[in-house]
Amino acid sequence: MKRAGYYAGAVGLVLVIGVLILIFFKNRKPDFEIQSTLKNTFDNYETVDLSVIVHAREYEPEELMEKVREYYANLNGMPDKLSIKLYESKREYASGTAFSHKMFLKEEIE
Repeated sequence: MKRAGYYAGAVGLVLVIGVLILIFFKNRKPDFEIQSTLKNTFDNYETVDLSVIVHAREYEPEELMEKVREYYANLNGMPDKLSIKLYESKREYASGTAFSHKMFLKEEIE
């Protein structure tokens, strides 16, 4: 009978720890989320407009822009012109009020 109590306590402890781990990882968000991508190709010239929602609590806009550029370039290759707009929330994205905007040209980076 005493062993059953120990097992029940151990199982309860494992469940509580598991729930806490799930809550912790569910609430973690990346520094940014690419909300939309608009890609245009004209002959041999490609432009991409990215709308990015920022989840990081502390950041420098220039550093975050560079992170987004590197992330996009690693996944899709660098277009001739990459335009990035940063938004602080989905509400600001819906209203179109970006707090930062930057354009990267391929010839300036390479």
